[in-house]
This record gives sequence, C-alpha cells and structure tokens, in this order.
Amino acid sequence: MSDLPTAIKFAGSQAALAASLGVSQPTVSEWLRGERPIPPPLCCSIETLTGGLVNCESLRPELPWHRVSDKAWPWHKKGRPVLDVTKAAA
Repeated sequence: MSDLPTAIKFAGSQAALAASLGVSQPTVSEWLRGERPIPPPLCCSIETLTGGLVNCESLRPELPWHRVSDKAWPWHKKGRPVLDVTKAAA
C-alpha cells in the first residue's frame, strides 16, 4: 500500500498537498483511489516535501528506484532517488 495518506496528513489535506505539487486536488484524489499512478517526478517532490517521511519507493514500489549519493538529499542515507530506465523499459 502506498504511503500517500501519510503525505496527505503531513501536508494537512489533499488540497494542500496538491497545491504544494502544482496539481489539482482531484488529481491527488485519483492517486489515492488508485485510478492513476503518481508521476515519478512528483514522487520525488513528495519525498522532498515530507523531508523523507514518505519515500519514492513507498509511493511507486513497482518502479526500479535506485539511490545515488547526494548531500543535498540528507533524509535518506543512500541519497537521491533515480529510476533505472533500462529496467523500466524492459
């Protein structure tokens, strides 16, 4: 199960999370109901917004996430999330 409800609670509401991400509240509601997936770049934005409380791997576990060292990404010991596009395309 996705940690999206945790991100919504952290933001204060679906509308607040949507505003922080530059999407509409109905879009967040569609993600919550599983009607559409959260776009990978927005998974990274949610991780940043929550200070790592919610991570990309928990939002989209089916994607081939990897981590690269990045001091600008302090909340995860392995660093910034990236997708292995060679696995995603397979």
